[in-house]
Formats: sequence, structure tokens, C-alpha cells
Amino acid sequence: MMQFRSTRPVLIATASAVALLSAAGGAHAQAGNASDPDAVDIGEIVVTAQKRSERLIDVPASVTALSPEVLLSRGALRFEDYQAFVPGLTTTGSAPGYNQINIRGVTTGINQLSSTGSTYFDEAPTNSSTAAAVGNRITPDPDLFDVERIEVLRGPQGTLYGANALGGVLKYVLAAPSLDITRARVQVGGTSVAHGDNGLLARGVISTPIIEDRLGVRLSGFYNDDPGFIDNIARGEKDVNRSVNSGARLAVLWRPSDTVSVTASSLYQHRDTQGTQQESVDTTDFAPTYGRYVQSSPTAERIDTRYQLHALTVTADLGFADLTSATSYGRQKSDLALDYSPNFGTLLDMIGLPGLPNVSVPVANDVKKFTQEVRLSSPTGGAFEYVVGAYYTREKSASINGAIAYTAAGIPAPAPVNPLQDVDLRNSYKETAVFANGVFNLSDRFSIGAGGRWSRNEQESTEPLLGLLFGPLAGTVISQESSEEAWTWAVSPKFEISDNVNVYARVAKGFRPGGANLVLPGGGAPTYDSDTLINYEAGVKGAFLDRRLSVSVAAFRIDWDDIQTTAKDSVGFNYLVNGGEARSTGFEGEGRWISGGLTLGGNLTYVDNEIRNAIAAVGAAAGDDLPYSPKWAGALTLDQEFAVSGDVTVSVGATLRYVGSRQAYYSQATAGNPGGIELDAYTMGDLRASVRWDRYDLTASVQNVTDEYAQVAILTEIANPVTGLDARASVARPRTFGLTLSAAF
Repeated sequence: MMQFRSTRPVLIATASAVALLSAAGGAHAQAGNASDPDAVDIGEIVVTAQKRSERLIDVPASVTALSPEVLLSRGALRFEDYQAFVPGLTTTGSAPGYNQINIRGVTTGINQLSSTGSTYFDEAPTNSSTAAAVGNRITPDPDLFDVERIEVLRGPQGTLYGANALGGVLKYVLAAPSLDITRARVQVGGTSVAHGDNGLLARGVISTPIIEDRLGVRLSGFYNDDPGFIDNIARGEKDVNRSVNSGARLAVLWRPSDTVSVTASSLYQHRDTQGTQQESVDTTDFAPTYGRYVQSSPTAERIDTRYQLHALTVTADLGFADLTSATSYGRQKSDLALDYSPNFGTLLDMIGLPGLPNVSVPVANDVKKFTQEVRLSSPTGGAFEYVVGAYYTREKSASINGAIAYTAAGIPAPAPVNPLQDVDLRNSYKETAVFANGVFNLSDRFSIGAGGRWSRNEQESTEPLLGLLFGPLAGTVISQESSEEAWTWAVSPKFEISDNVNVYARVAKGFRPGGANLVLPGGGAPTYDSDTLINYEAGVKGAFLDRRLSVSVAAFRIDWDDIQTTAKDSVGFNYLVNGGEARSTGFEGEGRWISGGLTLGGNLTYVDNEIRNAIAAVGAAAGDDLPYSPKWAGALTLDQEFAVSGDVTVSVGATLRYVGSRQAYYSQATAGNPGGIELDAYTMGDLRASVRWDRYDLTASVQNVTDEYAQVAILTEIANPVTGLDARASVARPRTFGLTLSAAF
């Protein structure tokens, strides 16, 4: 039977915060209407997808723009809460902030080591360019209070965004400081999750001019104690996937003249998660071994990530063009520990080392990334528009990969058993690139865009091998180097049927660098090559009926060659190999209808993909689906706003989210992975209501209102190789109640 733990502490805390905010005084600026339909009209949204400001409807590519105000009104706190509002966007996360982000099904599964999509904060890429430092997993999840807009670009974006943008780009446009008026906003609240605990939320921001029209500053901070709902019976711990996310950002905007603008910002984010969002299952039918939302992990698990980003962007209007210089330095430190006891503990016993049933695999990553881009952008409206530029990045990473065996009493085994593995992998990555993108306006209605990017990357890595698992290789140091050049390009004709209706086509190529594998105890290829992807797309975007109805529809085909995919060595460690081709065809659409206070929205995605030829190392047969790519997915939203009296407004809303069945592993069994695993489809519903008056906004939400149970990812490599027990399944968040109060000043 489903049980709820007491929600009284969180409701008391929230009620106290309500009283505190209601008593707050002082001058204030009227808060914006979060559900104002004009704020999300496709005919008015301005995006920077092509590195220039333009209407969303005019971009000849599939782009979705999300309003953080709308997402906050729906109770969104983390990436998994709003991914359903973007066609073709999926994740396979095992903990908040530890997500693999996939666009249009461009993924090879949960063990994919290198990212197929790029994540940006303004002008700065945030994820690692290589597989050496968990670049596919550690993805900063910014607080929505300080985000102006989220842009999701679907399809390869290699021309303007470079390597790794195979499936697309997720771009967070952060809010800029105000130069004309002081604005401040605070929010407090709480959450309560079924089968789990309660959490608290506090966030605030102030933006003010220092010198009117010339110098402004913006300061924000947040703290989110995200409640857990997974219990660990092996250690007698409850709610082990509790996650505390906190951070701050300082931004300064200086306009020394009407033609020059300088923006400097620094942000810091720390997420401390003491366990994974996974339950123990068997590898036969993937039924929970110890019950739903229960795992058995004898060793302590953690996912602790710290991210900082410092950026400087300078723009100057030169008359004939705008000059932009974007400089950034980011550092991402992560401290992980995952339990591999069922697998490694059994293997140790099988090779003659009994009495060591528990094994922890700690990983410590430190990634430092510097980027510099300089570009010129012509004014819009001429016969020829262009963006030309140069890009440089240097990334250094240190990844300490360990494995420690323990007795049943939790005592580490002495040498020479421990360390089972100890590898301090050092990797450097340099990339230089030049790019150009032009638009030929052949008439008032017809234009052709074309662009290209040449890039060269160089990598060096060293690995001192220590530990029992390496056998005779222990004590050696492996050094490897690689370099490669790449061309990516895009062509996109567009025809304007009217000022508010466009049809377009697009052909674009994406690229992902190759590199060196971690040398593994059980062997495996020392290096892997780059892979490429070409996307063919045609679409229509329009705003109709006095812009009350907005529609965007696209059909696409994807050809993916030399796919980087994850194989396993004889011990069970992952490494990358190249193999085969895949083809995907599909369509995606999104629309919104606005009538008075009623807003209806929805999106739908269909993707049919298959492996074109067998990849024996990973058990892929010709005709297999790509993993974690549902054929059908979509969402529907409904919001109704009522003016009650005076300045009091009430709104209610609902969301229905659907994710179809998808293959978790390829059809053929390999070492550690049974073949043909398929995850069931699931449907979830959300409800919300809010009251706005004066400067305040009180919002209540219920996500997954029916408490739908869903497994979203399967990890079999840690299972007991003899019994098949204690594999892991990542599960969707159960029913979650949220209550927040905001005040604007």
C-alpha cells in the first residue's frame, strides 16, 4: 500500500514564509504576469539560436523556446520537470544533475560515454568535449529564477556550435542586469514526495542600476533541498537520493557608450546527492527485487558536483557589423561513488578472493575549460547577411577512477587486494575553428542560408595503471595522442508565405571528436574515431488567427555514421568503439491556442530509427532500434485564468505527459547485458493552481498526480553475474506536492 510520510513540517515552514512575505513592505515593481499569453506568442519570441537576435518564427530550423515564468508556475524545479515540453527531448538520468540529455533519439544508451548534445549558458559551452571526464552525464541544472529563456535547437548545430552538437543544443539564456529600474523578487516554498520526505526551497534575485542607462548589477541565489524517496535496505537508510542544490550568480552590465556593451558574470552551483534514484531489480523481468523504490547498496553512494563559470562578453556596433567577443572559463568538479558489490563482489569470489562481497567504485573528476570566440555579424535586412568568426577551446581534465573491496563488516581489504583499480587519467583537449554563415535574401520572401565550419582538435592523455585488476600491466603508464580535422556545414532555404508563416528546408552535418579510451583491466580498444551525422529536415512555422494559434511542424531524416557506442571489456568496464550506421525518420510538432484567459498547448514527436548494420561488440543486430528513443512521445497543457476582483487573479491548469515504450539494450546479449530489454510506456498527469494579488503569487502544484510508477532506465552491468539479481532501474519521481510563495519588489 502506498504510504505518505508527514507533510506537516514543510507546510508549517511554508506557512511561516507566507506570513513573513505578506508583512514585507517598501516600494516595489509590479510582477509580470507569468501566464500572459502575449509573452509566449511565437510571432513575438526573439531567440539567439543562430547567434543573432531574430524572431523564433524566422529561424529556418526546429527551435523551442521555453519561458521560465511558465515553467515555475507549473512547479518545475529540475530538468526532468520540463523536458516533456520540448519535442524530441529525452533524458536517462539516475539522479538530479546526473543526466544524459538526448535530442531526436541520437543516443546509444545509458552507458554512452560522450555527449551527443551541447549545453550552453549564454555564449559558454558547459559540458566536456571528451569521454574522459563523464562529459555525457554531469550537466549543470541552473535555477530557473535567473534564466530569461531556454532555447532547444534540434538537429546538428555543428556550423555555429561546433563539436558534440550532433543531436542539437540546449541553451540557457541567463537574465541580464537592469539599467533603468530596480527589481527584486523572492520565493520560498516546500515540496513533499510520495514514498519519501519533505523539502524546502528558497531563492531570490535583485537587479538594479548603479548608473542609470550605463551600469547595472544583478545578484541571485538559491537553495533547494530536494526530498528523496529511495530507501537502501543494505545500510538501513531512508530517502538516500535526497539532493541539496544551492548556488549564486553575479552579473554586471556596463554600457560605456551607445555602441559598446560589456557583460561580466560569475556563477557557482553545488549539488550534493547522497544516493541514486534507482531501485534494485533482477535481469529476468526487471521486477523490483526488494519492492518499489528500494535498493540494496552495501557501500555508500554519492554524486557531489560543484560547477563554476566565469564569462565576459563584449559587443561593439561597428556600423557595418556587430563585433562580439565571448570569453569563458568553467570548472566542474565531481565526486562520485557507485556500488558495484553484486558484480565485482561475486567476481572476486570466483577468482579465489572470498570474503570480499562489497565493492565501491569511486570516481573523482576535475574539468577545466577555457573558451574564446570572436565573430562579426552583419545588420539584418540587407541582400546578404553573415556571421563569421573564430573559436578556440582548451580543456584539461583529471579523472581518478578507483575500485575498493570491503569485507561484509565494511573493512577495506589490505594490499595487495586493494586497490582493485587506481587510474589517474589526465587528458587535454584543444580545438581551433573558423566558421561562416550567410543568408542570401534573393527576394522579399525567399532566402537561402548556408554555412560551414572547419575545426581541428588535438588530444593527449596519460594513465598510470595501478591495482590488482590490471595484473601484469600494473605499474605501467600509458600515453596516447590523437588529432583530427573536421568539416561541418548547413544549408537552409526559406520561403515566407506571409509575415507570420514560413516554410523551410535544412540539411546539416554534425561531428563528435574521437579520442583515447581508458585502458581497462579486461582489455578493449585503446582509441576510437569521430562519428558524424547528417540531418535532412523540412518544416513550417506559423502564427494564425490574429496570432492566437501558433504552430511549428517539421519532418526529418537522420543518417548517423561510424557511431561511437559503448562496449564492455571482459571484466565489465565500459569503453568506446566505432561501428555501423543508423537511420532515423520522424516528425515533431508543437502548437498553442490562446483565447482570452484560456491557453491550450501541446507537442508530439514520432521517431522511427534503426541500426543499419550489425555492431557485434555491443549486441546490435541490423534493424535494432537505437536505445532510449521512444517512437511516440508528447505532452498536452491547459491553463485557464480568471480575474476575480480588483488585482486578484486565479489560474488553474493541467498537464498530461506521455513517453512511449523504448528499447534499453540491443537485441543480442553480450557480457553483462541481456538482450532485447524494453521499457514500458507511461503517462503522467500534473495539476496546478495559483493566486496572484498585488506583488504576491501563491502557487500549488501536484506532479504525477496519480502516482504513476515508471522505470526510465536500466543498468545491468552491476548485476550479480550468477543470479542476475541486483541490477538497477532508474525510476520516475512519484507524486510530488509543491507550494511556493513569490513576492516582487
